[in-house]
Amino acid sequence: MFDTHPHCLTSSYHEYNLSMESSNPQKNHIMEFSSKVLDAFFLPVQGRISLWFNRLWAVVLYLLGLLQWGVFLNWGKVPFDLHDWTQAGAYFSFLRQAALSGRLPLFIGSTLITTDRYFGRPDTLISPQSYLLRFLEPGIFTLVNFLILYSVGFIGLILLKRRYHLSAFVFTILFCMFNFNGNITAHTAVGHTVWTGYYFLPYFTLLVLRAVEGEKTDWSSSTKSLPGWSGIITS
Repeated sequence: MFDTHPHCLTSSYHEYNLSMESSNPQKNHIMEFSSKVLDAFFLPVQGRISLWFNRLWAVVLYLLGLLQWGVFLNWGKVPFDLHDWTQAGAYFSFLRQAALSGRLPLFIGSTLITTDRYFGRPDTLISPQSYLLRFLEPGIFTLVNFLILYSVGFIGLILLKRRYHLSAFVFTILFCMFNFNGNITAHTAVGHTVWTGYYFLPYFTLLVLRAVEGEKTDWSSSTKSLPGWSGIITS
């Protein structure tokens, strides 16, 4: 007859587990590694594996974002004959001609613009990267400019992740909500190129959170840099 004493059953169970572990060492290593990867995805950074997984996952998300926006903007083949892309196309063509001829972009002669004074409108492109139009066609420049600002925004999200020790799972949700929400995609789809300044929002959020949490914030230096920042934000 079998001995059904609880102690004997427990000993037999442990012996069975030990025998299974010894007979399937590779399977055990795979299960252990899988467990660490899951922990690295759902828990804040803890240990070397978690650190490298989070870095690799951030790179994957960044590349997926580049791919998504590249496809969304048709890799620079922008329809400048639709929606507000007509106005953006007029701006970019004017800036390109000014850069190629070496003159200041002061007066724009386009029937699509309500005034001939380029700087008389609040939605004109005046950011430093606009000089790239000397070397790029308006369509390709639109893509490059957007990806530059997207990269700036991604760095801001990484700063938020590090400050609040966000897990890869939480960061993925934040990344998707920030980059692929209906607001920014809708504005981009119809040619509202000035909305690329949206990607500076993480930095403003960090500044506000530091103040709310009682951290000493040098508002004077921050406000002094506003003129330079505004030149980029209006891109």
